[in-house]
Amino acid sequence: MSGIRHVRGNTHGIALLKARTGGKLTVHIPNGRTGDDDKASPMLSSHIGALVQQHVPFETSKWKEVPGEVKSYVMNRVLDDFQLDYDQAKDHITVTSTMNTAYRTHKNRMFQHYSVFNSKEEALEHPYPDMNKEEWTRVYDLFMSEEFQRRSAINKENRAKLKIVHTSERGLSNAREFEKIEALQLQHESEGKSYTEVEIFAEVLGRKRVMCEV
Repeated sequence: MSGIRHVRGNTHGIALLKARTGGKLTVHIPNGRTGDDDKASPMLSSHIGALVQQHVPFETSKWKEVPGEVKSYVMNRVLDDFQLDYDQAKDHITVTSTMNTAYRTHKNRMFQHYSVFNSKEEALEHPYPDMNKEEWTRVYDLFMSEEFQRRSAINKENRAKLKIVHTSERGLSNAREFEKIEALQLQHESEGKSYTEVEIFAEVLGRKRVMCEV
């Protein structure tokens, strides 16, 4: 299993550099709040996303397969710039949840990049940005694996059944819900997971509402 990646790049945006003039940034996370609410700190989310992209190996099938030493390294790097206490559950959950989300987001983008090419030769000549050819080859091989392809085929079939173009028939009240469904479809496909129509709608709309509508 690959360890910590080290990709050159500046994780400190202008806003972060200005904000740090007074020291580490303090993030207020109310009790009961987790990283699922991206309004807690856009700057923290952006910073964690950059660290994940630069240091986490992406040839793993899912987040839980990423080595613990890599996750710990990213979490410690976050503490370089933000005043957080991982002994407090709300701080720990917020950071780990945001790391998980960032991993899935980058993995989705890699899968979309991979999907553009018609042959392995062509794909390997165009590595994903900020990824060397060796790393990109491992990610490409993951996407091409028999198990991943099997799950991807199931996902595509289920996506066709969703018929999300006719969202009004499913009671999707706004464009935000539509975007969440599309994002979840891509997420499941990039992770090689299978899903059903009911599972996708339940995650976006809530299980009780889906039971009434489906």
